[in-house]
Amino acid sequence: MNEQAALIELQDIKAQKKLSAIEIYSLKIYRGVFYQLLGENSSGKTLLLEIISHDTAPDSGVILFENKSNVNKEYRPQSVQERVSFLRQKNHFWKPGTVISYLQKAAAHGQKSPGIAYQEAMDLLETMRLKEIAELKRSKLTPGLFKKVELLKVYLENCDLILLDEPFAGVDDNFSKYYCTLLKEKVKNEKKTVVLASAISQVRFRMVDVILQIHNGHIRKVEKPQYIQRRQQQGNRRPAPRPKKS
Repeated sequence: MNEQAALIELQDIKAQKKLSAIEIYSLKIYRGVFYQLLGENSSGKTLLLEIISHDTAPDSGVILFENKSNVNKEYRPQSVQERVSFLRQKNHFWKPGTVISYLQKAAAHGQKSPGIAYQEAMDLLETMRLKEIAELKRSKLTPGLFKKVELLKVYLENCDLILLDEPFAGVDDNFSKYYCTLLKEKVKNEKKTVVLASAISQVRFRMVDVILQIHNGHIRKVEKPQYIQRRQQQGNRRPAPRPKKS
């Protein structure tokens, strides 16, 4: 992992927003890695994701995106945002329409034809055992189902960098585990990068490659879960079961 150039590198970053503040001396985010940003509430997880996504500018410090510097204006923040799919804690509300029309638009993010985008969205709904909600409108969805639809939207956008802020709050473990399995396949096969921020360890899903522990706005520890080495020794693990129908 260290032999390749980082997708995003943070150097001497300081930022404050409302009651949250971070101070990151050095952090590198690589392609093809599934990260968990682990920390308690108000530890700075959300603000760090906003810095990585370029939704919030730091007060000081340097961001390198593919070895290009923000300080020297060698790239536009918009060019990063176009390659990021960011699921925030607060739900987004789509315009009037059905679940399938919302997901079809997400699948078309990569300039796919409407027909291909529609089929990809329907296939994913079927895979996640949610096909029966395809024609429902937002007002008919429970909070849990709405969160699942937002997660599927992020997956279908197929961006290079996927940022998830407390993505599984209110979502059952079976769905969460299978969703992580799909994300892990993207990371492995398509060299996508995932940063999942949570106050709860996702090690139980056995998908995370690197854990970044954040405390009071500082990255305190970077570690590789022990099961990664065991997985490499034992070969491929049995895939997670598909989610049960909602």
